[in-house]
Amino acid sequence: FELPKPHCDAFREMVAHPAVVQRMNWMMGSGFRCRNARAICSVKGTSGHALHSGTEPVKPKNTYVFQNGRTYCDSINVAWQLRDVQEEDGGFVCIPGSHKARYPVPEDLKSCEDTMDIVRHVGMQAGDVVMFLGAAQTHGAYPWKSEVDRRAVLLGYSSRNIT
Repeated sequence: FELPKPHCDAFREMVAHPAVVQRMNWMMGSGFRCRNARAICSVKGTSGHALHSGTEPVKPKNTYVFQNGRTYCDSINVAWQLRDVQEEDGGFVCIPGSHKARYPVPEDLKSCEDTMDIVRHVGMQAGDVVMFLGAAQTHGAYPWKSEVDRRAVLLGYSSRNIT
């Protein structure tokens, strides 16, 4: 964000992109902040990232609540994909629905040695965005196998509505 203009502009636009802000307001309620920003740069052979979530130790804020017919969550990750990603390339994986069960992740599953047929790779095109409950949903990354380097921007947001 501190690069000289015009190099910083694209990153600053990602933080407050209207389509992202609209969804963040729906998912978190109005009032949230960008708590961190990271660049993901992986070359062929880069190891993956073990599956993880906010299940241990117990942190009630790392979740969501359902109130008055609406869901509010405390932590959202927004990943902007800068390159196309196919399943055989590696990259982002998650366990759909894991934010609802919140069970500890078995060691074989953490390493994806045994995916139990529940780990899902998310294929994306350059410019796609994936939003997920950062601390609540079990997620990680498969090792990077593509000849084309992995490039993504990961932004973490926190709600002011859940205390």
